Amino acid sequence: MTRLIALLLLAPVLASAQGLTCTPFPGQKCGVLLSITTGTMSLTNKGGDPGGAAWSASGPGFTTEGVSAGISNVGFSYFFPYSAGGWGSDSFDNSDSSLTMGLTVNGVSYGYFPQSQTSAGAEFTFESSGAITHPGTYPASFGFSSGLNGQPVVTGNCYPSTPCTKWAVNGSGTGVIYVSDDPGVPGYFVVTGGSFTFRAPEPSTTSLLLVGVAGLVVLGRRRRFGATLLPASQRSRHF
Repeated sequence: MTRLIALLLLAPVLASAQGLTCTPFPGQKCGVLLSITTGTMSLTNKGGDPGGAAWSASGPGFTTEGVSAGISNVGFSYFFPYSAGGWGSDSFDNSDSSLTMGLTVNGVSYGYFPQSQTSAGAEFTFESSGAITHPGTYPASFGFSSGLNGQPVVTGNCYPSTPCTKWAVNGSGTGVIYVSDDPGVPGYFVVTGGSFTFRAPEPSTTSLLLVGVAGLVVLGRRRRFGATLLPASQRSRHF
């Protein structure tokens, strides 16, 4: 049982090791892919295109939050009806002066300077679950990914003496989007906002395989150990 517990604990670590975000070199460290398990994201429209986005989320050992005012799919005018899932993606990075983003991993906060060797960026997609045919509230799903190459004490330069660490954060979930008529264009509508909740990801195939192999190894060892305890005359009847 001790071996089984140890192998089960090792499986997530092995899976995470495969998710390194870069190839390290002097001045550049590489974190792992972080998966959001809980949190919220909201979309707002302040009277035109583009709209804004804000998120606050966390996962095992980390928290992240951010705000951007460069979301082109919010506040943009669309024609009725609109088919299900017909949305593009929006991305924003540190060239967007309205973007602010924070990341804390295992109690260490990482920051960045815009237009330097440190950087931050994010991308998200959202799509309605059904066709949009009139103003109202529609269920929707969304995906989110972000990255931050930062430092605990930010200098903006990734030197061996002040190395940067590159992190990647992914998440997804469900929520609703709010749709209104476009007051200036008959027959068109605008997405005026949205509210989403992050959901914990399903276990990866790699993690499940590692757990399964660990269990088989332990069972095989226990079976061989049991065979050595039996007298030779009884082993053939059991194995």
